Amino acid sequence: MTLTIDQLPSIDITAAFTSSDDFDAIVMSAHEQGPFARSARGLEVLGHKECVGLLRDQRLHSDHMGLVEAMGFPEGPAKEFKKCMLLSHGRDAYRTRIRQALIRAIGASVIEEQRPMIRQLVKDLLQKIDPEKESDLLHDFAFSLPASLFCLWFGAPLSDAPWIADLSDRILKIFSNNPEYTPGIIAAYDELFPYVQNLIDNAMEAPKENLLANFIAQHQAGYFTEQELFHIVSMFNEASTDNTAHGIATVIGRLASDRQRWQQVIDHPELIPAAVDESIRLSARINTLIRYASEDLEYGGVLIPEGTRVHHLIPAAHRDPRVYDDPLRYDPTRKVVHHLLDFGGGIYSCLGQYVALIEIQEAVAELVSSYSNARLKSFKINTNMFVSEVSELRVELNGSGA
Repeated sequence: MTLTIDQLPSIDITAAFTSSDDFDAIVMSAHEQGPFARSARGLEVLGHKECVGLLRDQRLHSDHMGLVEAMGFPEGPAKEFKKCMLLSHGRDAYRTRIRQALIRAIGASVIEEQRPMIRQLVKDLLQKIDPEKESDLLHDFAFSLPASLFCLWFGAPLSDAPWIADLSDRILKIFSNNPEYTPGIIAAYDELFPYVQNLIDNAMEAPKENLLANFIAQHQAGYFTEQELFHIVSMFNEASTDNTAHGIATVIGRLASDRQRWQQVIDHPELIPAAVDESIRLSARINTLIRYASEDLEYGGVLIPEGTRVHHLIPAAHRDPRVYDDPLRYDPTRKVVHHLLDFGGGIYSCLGQYVALIEIQEAVAELVSSYSNARLKSFKINTNMFVSEVSELRVELNGSGA
């Protein structure tokens, strides 16, 4: 039987994000009626298999420029830059060429070789924090780690890291879908562009062995133009920190808030990658990924008209009982591991996911190794239907052990 969207069971998406308990109850009830639902905002994809399939389906596309317009971006450099972002391109030659360049630079095997360097950076940052005092681990560590890694990769002084973290945080407010943030986003781009050009100019004059040198070499080899080099470095800068920082803070907070979970990774550090994945599964950074139907299509027994906005509800997919046994249970020993959707899927999947996961894994590994008695003092997350953001993470590294 084929259904129209209006014939699907309804889900109160606003109520679902009122609290985590409400979300679990509403979503698990919705799963009993099938992998699709309708809400006040339109079609909701709840099923894991269906999310994976539709994110890969060539009949759907991203519309980043639609978001830019909805946010009210004025004409100017920021808007022009947005037109060059990979999210603004479909399956065209430009996208393929730029993605290939990025994969050569930050593919999974390449990034794995950087794990020791990332672990050392984690150690260095934690050593700057007084372990006897209650610390703001959100800003002093979670945001500092990816921003500092950007500095090392692109030849910037480590003292720039706080500013880079703040810049990334301001720019990625675009995904809040709240136009009130637009003036701050534009101002951040006005700061970003001359900074990026300066990084490139300095690297041309005094080359170093880092990621920027890799991109410059690819440019000089003819893989992309000088303007595209500028766009690539700008894309890295804007995306360098925010999502990864909230991922680091979320995983630390979720593990440290449950002493049994914390002790488990102390006793069995080999479980850290799975513990990170389980924490992300149950506390996704991204709550909704939006795609648009490029044509009329039918998928999983549902008719999806051309132009339909398709909402992939990521936390619902991560709780799909058809995929995860006892889906609300945290269990890093799960035998069957499924694709996490926090990093997207298909041609729009995040190429920085390997970097982010290694940063999170090494952050947890160093914390449980060096600060096994760490005590969580406060942990708060603000959640809406699009993203979740950690607003507070305070930890005493040398806890009393009580």
